[in-house]
Amino acid sequence: RRSLAPESGLGTITDFEDADRGGVYVATGAGLFIVHADSTAPVLEGSCGLADVAIAGLARDAFGQLWIHTAQGLLRCNTDSGEVQTYDAYYGVPSGDLYFGSCRGSSGQIYFGSKHGLLVVDPRTIRVNPYVPPVVITGLQVNDEAAGAATPGAAGRVFPFLERVVL
Repeated sequence: RRSLAPESGLGTITDFEDADRGGVYVATGAGLFIVHADSTAPVLEGSCGLADVAIAGLARDAFGQLWIHTAQGLLRCNTDSGEVQTYDAYYGVPSGDLYFGSCRGSSGQIYFGSKHGLLVVDPRTIRVNPYVPPVVITGLQVNDEAAGAATPGAAGRVFPFLERVVL
């Protein structure tokens, strides 16, 4: 038997999840930690960039990805690559609510509690679109007046005389 005092970084513990290589992910109000059976101190989990982020709940899906509920929304973290995808109000995830706890059901769905009810995520149905559309400036106004060329000029540019615009 042993205990890790709050001074170790483990203040308010909000959730747990199995980690690779025999450890346990520990969600806290101060970030995500990993504790191993032989640890004398927790290690701040850095691959997901969750230092100093209050975590309400976490669960691992069938693919081994961590789903982490924070005040900023829901994050999916690949702990091997460190890749993080954030799902926020734009995706229908309530933000600002931290109600502790989570659960992965036998069907593979993950459940998180919030002030707005139950947030249910089915990781099998969520796809990441890797396409990043190009940024195209089609017009510019200065003091509510159109500036630059009105029609595309050289090489299809709206501003054929500019190589670069710094805002």
